[in-house]
Amino acid sequence: MNRRLIPSLAAALLLATPMAVQAQDTPEPVAPAAPFTAEESAHYLELGKRAVGYFFDGQADSLFAMMRPETQESVGGIDGIRQMMDQIGERAGMVLEVVDQKMTRRQGNPQFWWEANFSEFTMEPLVFRYIFDENDMIRGAGVGPKSASRADPEG
Repeated sequence: MNRRLIPSLAAALLLATPMAVQAQDTPEPVAPAAPFTAEESAHYLELGKRAVGYFFDGQADSLFAMMRPETQESVGGIDGIRQMMDQIGERAGMVLEVVDQKMTRRQGNPQFWWEANFSEFTMEPLVFRYIFDENDMIRGAGVGPKSASRADPEG
């Protein structure tokens, strides 16, 4: 891929995520959260892997069902999810290698971090993030180049 296309692709991927979803990820002061227990980590990893699986299997309706109502609205409904699936497929290509899957926290909430190398977006990995609420529903999501993904101080 041409190096000049990378900034525009990165911008397109970031802009493709509705602003309302990105706004949910705005840092707010929160007390440090306790580390995940082994059970919590396994539970949220399973939820995150399910969400990523639905995304790459084209199961927009199943991913949509995992979201809180306000998140469903902010992503543009099932059609918005389908558009994002198409954009990632067209611009990033196929998943070549999963680099990392882990649980972190964002504003005290469990966040699944999934990082992978793609066939067309070759300059750096893309990161998918799903933030869960206390009822295991997706309250926020994001996708973008690793360099544009905030390192999580709550690790």
